[in-house]
Amino acid sequence: MRVARIQAAVSCIALACASAALHSQASAALPEDWFDADEWHLQVRYIATVDELAAYRAVTTEKQRTDFVEAFWKRRDPNPRTPRNEYRDEFERRVEFANQHFADPALAPHPGFETDRGRVYVLFGPPARIQRATGGSRETWTYAKGSATVDPLSFEFIVPPAQSCDAGYRVTSTPLRSFRGASDVVTVYPQRFVTVQIPVDFGKASVVRHELTHEDSWPFEDPDSPIFGPGQLGPAGADPLSKHFLTCRMFGPDGMAFTHQLPSGAYRFTSTIQWLDGRSSSDAVVFRVP
Repeated sequence: MRVARIQAAVSCIALACASAALHSQASAALPEDWFDADEWHLQVRYIATVDELAAYRAVTTEKQRTDFVEAFWKRRDPNPRTPRNEYRDEFERRVEFANQHFADPALAPHPGFETDRGRVYVLFGPPARIQRATGGSRETWTYAKGSATVDPLSFEFIVPPAQSCDAGYRVTSTPLRSFRGASDVVTVYPQRFVTVQIPVDFGKASVVRHELTHEDSWPFEDPDSPIFGPGQLGPAGADPLSKHFLTCRMFGPDGMAFTHQLPSGAYRFTSTIQWLDGRSSSDAVVFRVP
C-alpha cells in the first residue's frame, strides 16, 4: 500500500509539473521579431482586415497568439453549431492547392500562395474559365457573377518562367472608376483591386520613385507589390531604364502599370520621374477604394 501511495504521489507531482510547464509555455513571451518569421499572418493577410493584422502584430505571448487565431477563425465560421469550420477548411485547402500548383521555381523561398495566381486562387477559389495564350506565357481567369465573387471578375496573368517588368497580372473587368493626375491614372475595380499607371518613356528616364499613403497618414507597404509602397524603380545614374528591362514583358507599351488589392479608404499616390536630360516631373493622384 505504501508503494502504491508513493507511486500515486509521484504521478501527481509529474502531472502538476507537466501542467505547470504547459502553462509556462503558453504564457511565454514572444521574441520581439516573432511577427517577421510568422507564416500564419502571411497566409491570412488576403482575408484579414487592417485592424486584425495590427492587433495580431501587437500580441506578446504564445497564449495571446493562440487565442487570436482561434477567435479569427471563429468569427468566420459559417455554422458555429457544427464541430467543423467550413470556411477555415476551404481556405487551408486553397492555400495548399496554390502551394502545389503556382510556386515559381525561380523564386524558391516564396510559396505558391504568394504568387499572383496563388493570391487570386486563395481569395476566390477556382475560376469558372481559364484561357491560355499560345506559348503559355499568359493566362486569363474569369469568375462569373454570383459564383466566387459579387461582381464578374477577369484577371490576366503573366505566367512563369516569363518575367514581367510591371507586375504579373491585370484586372480586365469593367472598372468602377478612374482617377487622373497630370499624367498618372489610378483605376479602381470590383473587389477593391486597384491599378496604377505611370506613363514613362524608358529610353529617356533613369529613375521612377513612388509612394502610396493612406488617409490616416500611414504608408502602405506590401512585399507582394512593391509599387504600392515607398520605393524606386531603376538605379540612380545616367543609364536609361530601358537598358535594365531587356528580358521581361510589359502589359502596356506606354509605361508602368501595377495592380493590387487595397483595403477600403482614401489614398494618395505620388510619383517622380528623373529624366536623362536632368529634368524631373512629379504627379499625385488622390483616390478612394470603396
